[in-house]
Amino acid sequence: MSKTLILAGLGKYATPNPPSSSNPSTTDVSSIKAAVAAQTSTLQSLGFTCHNIDLNPNDAGDSLYRLEEVLMSQLRWDGFVIGYGLRGNKEYTELFEKVVCGSGLRFGFSTRPDGLVDTVERILPGKERERERGRVMRR
Repeated sequence: MSKTLILAGLGKYATPNPPSSSNPSTTDVSSIKAAVAAQTSTLQSLGFTCHNIDLNPNDAGDSLYRLEEVLMSQLRWDGFVIGYGLRGNKEYTELFEKVVCGSGLRFGFSTRPDGLVDTVERILPGKERERERGRVMRR
């Protein structure tokens, strides 16, 4: 049975000047979206079922409503990763806190757009062994 993940970020609501991450190669919205897409593809190739949700910091009510629908769409989620665009911007702290406090899930906090796989490996036991065996392919 595959593991299921929620990947929450700003997505289509990302601003042209995102907060600086620890990866200097992903400083503009298009390269961030490309990195997230590549990382999501890698997670899917590893057997994860990923549900991406774009959260709008200018409409927290709608974002939280849509997130609640996702959370209730199945009985169990194995992990929840929140992107740095939401968590690294102090202006979005209130939305970030509401997302974290309302879910009851295991959370991972990505530090860069091309760090989703690392984050999932960190929060879900067993993925480290697959990396050691060389089954995790980086893009």
